[in-house]
Amino acid sequence: MWLLAIASGIYFYVARADIVRDEILILSASSTAIAGTVYFVMGCIRGLTLIPVTYLIPFGLLFLSPAVHFLLTIGGILVSSAGLYYFSERLQLAEYFETRHAIMSPAYAGSCADRSCQS
Repeated sequence: MWLLAIASGIYFYVARADIVRDEILILSASSTAIAGTVYFVMGCIRGLTLIPVTYLIPFGLLFLSPAVHFLLTIGGILVSSAGLYYFSERLQLAEYFETRHAIMSPAYAGSCADRSCQS
């Protein structure tokens, strides 16, 4: 799926550069508030899917000024991190990481024992 998306992006960027340029100009001329709201919401939801923020940064740079982009990125990281912290038990993240990354689990459990990280 990722390969198809990357190949499509490269095709449109190289073979259909005029379409891409025109669409980016239309989108960048639209409301900054709408673009900022969409970017912030995507940044908040992104954490619950465990997708790194670096995938959203290029999209934000296309439509937002650097200062607004920075503030919305940091805000999205804070909201998604707080959400993961508060809902980690309900999301059963401990079981997920213990089964998927069993080799690393004892190392983390040992380092958290003296810091009361575990509940």
